[in-house]
Amino acid sequence: ERIEEIARERAVATIDLGLVEEGIEIGKKMMAEMIPNYSAPTSAPDGDTLVAAVVPNDCFFGPCPGSAVQVVDLARPDASTRSYEGAQELVTDLAISPSGDLVAAVPAFAFASETDNITVWRADRPDRPHLRLTLPDLGIELQPTPELLPPGWVAFSPDGSRLYASGAGRVAEFDLGTGELVRELPGLGALALSPDGRTAVTASADR
Repeated sequence: ERIEEIARERAVATIDLGLVEEGIEIGKKMMAEMIPNYSAPTSAPDGDTLVAAVVPNDCFFGPCPGSAVQVVDLARPDASTRSYEGAQELVTDLAISPSGDLVAAVPAFAFASETDNITVWRADRPDRPHLRLTLPDLGIELQPTPELLPPGWVAFSPDGSRLYASGAGRVAEFDLGTGELVRELPGLGALALSPDGRTAVTASADR
């Protein structure tokens, strides 16, 4: 139950492990009762609603059952909101299709599952995902410090038929009609599409 005589810089400490464990449990309870954080706010094409990822206070990376994507009515931001359920990991980026009928979410890919790590919902079916897709190349996270979540990016093509996603590696292009991977684009993550959808910008190690 106790650890006696721990030498540290000429000092001796006595630690009651029972109290330590009790303190951890109290901390978890306090965090669970706190207001959750939000990330990746994205406006719908009609400008009437906003979607944002809910980040539970007791979840920092990896599988996160409490994750959700919340919808806010901008005309009534204090009204009760609905949520897109089924995001199994922390969401770092969101996208809404140009027609507003699909919502896509991606996690911090370096900490994500190797399969089914991209979630797509129909806008009118928030209760369950419409598609789960797999980014083939999660990449290697090279951030020198972990204070920020590893990257994850997602974007729809202008006509809404394709979904592009990347982490810290190649960009994947998916056919949303079939859910199949169409191709991969070279790069080290980061994603932006031109308005006409004909040009993609990715990060590169080249100087």
